[in-house]
Amino acid sequence: MDALDPQVNIPFAEVLYKQPTFLQAVYDSLSEHGVIVMQLGDAPGIFDPSDAIGRNENRAIITEHLLRMGFESVHVYEEKHSDFGDPWSYLVAMKDFTARTNWYLNVAEIEVAIKDRIKHTYSGKSALRFFDGATMMTYQTPHKAFETIYCRNKPVPQGCDEISKGFSKSRPNAPVSSFEVKASQVGDQAGRGIFAKVDIPKGAYIGVEQSMNSIKVTPTTYDIISSHVEEYVEAAGFDAVVEFLWGYGFESNLYGEISYVVDSTILTFVNHGCNGTYNAADAGSTGTEMTADEFDAEYFWHDPYNLVVARHLPYSQSSGDVALRGIKAGEEILNNYLDFTSSEKHWKADVLDLRNQCLGKGVGSITDYESGKPRTEAWRKDEGEKQD
Repeated sequence: MDALDPQVNIPFAEVLYKQPTFLQAVYDSLSEHGVIVMQLGDAPGIFDPSDAIGRNENRAIITEHLLRMGFESVHVYEEKHSDFGDPWSYLVAMKDFTARTNWYLNVAEIEVAIKDRIKHTYSGKSALRFFDGATMMTYQTPHKAFETIYCRNKPVPQGCDEISKGFSKSRPNAPVSSFEVKASQVGDQAGRGIFAKVDIPKGAYIGVEQSMNSIKVTPTTYDIISSHVEEYVEAAGFDAVVEFLWGYGFESNLYGEISYVVDSTILTFVNHGCNGTYNAADAGSTGTEMTADEFDAEYFWHDPYNLVVARHLPYSQSSGDVALRGIKAGEEILNNYLDFTSSEKHWKADVLDLRNQCLGKGVGSITDYESGKPRTEAWRKDEGEKQD
């Protein structure tokens, strides 16, 4: 949508941006997976005040209206090829949260989409002068100035503290070298476990120096792998990959659809703490497999417009575990596996699985796989029966 710049101070701009009538009509006209792109005037500078005050007030009002109307994923980016003298800012709002999977496609996926959807020229050259996959990648992470002025809002938005934005110098870290692999003590069939070699203070990061080296499987990659395993017996070679993701990874929907992250260090062997005995997890971790009931959508809810999370998305997905209490040398490190499920679709099955393990009525997926009982076989059968 190319309308008046929000900074233009005339009566029509007031009606267009300060009154929600027009934007509500746009929202209502979109399909359930609809997307709107708007230009928001000149891009912010690092020394600008919050959008809520000064000449960019309309930009803040527009964003507030869109969020109130129900857009589930809102992104901002800047572009310097508009020939306006300064970089220009744009906003993309999506009615469906899962649509953000397309926003975070990689370079190759974007290039294929361009080839499929943009009309070919007779010369064979691209019809787009200033856009390709690499350019789109620069849009995915908001400029530092966007985050800075966002955090100048009052009250200060959630996540603008130093700890949420990345590494906090005031918080100690227990490096991966502080841990070792031994036979787990949580059960006879629990397999490997992780134990502290030194005392770890409450609140310390757990291996944060290696957190960004995690194995990340994007939504589109997981969809390709899982669909092949489900549909083609000939693709059984992928079973081990899926079992690896299910057994050692954790689910995330930060990129829209389901993706997986697997710790690439020995910390991947950390086991679940039954009945709330976990001692190292996300600082906000709550609940146990015994008390969990219905899927708590609020716990896994993601702010549709949080520029701190948007700028630090890989960190938000790959780290954050801290010592929930002081941990003594020799203690086994235990996490809360309930945090590893982010979709309502898998919630009940995962809770029941953990509950059975904690009651001694079942074992984990890795133990099943290593004892010759891969879960992919049962999964493939269940999916086939659903289709029939």
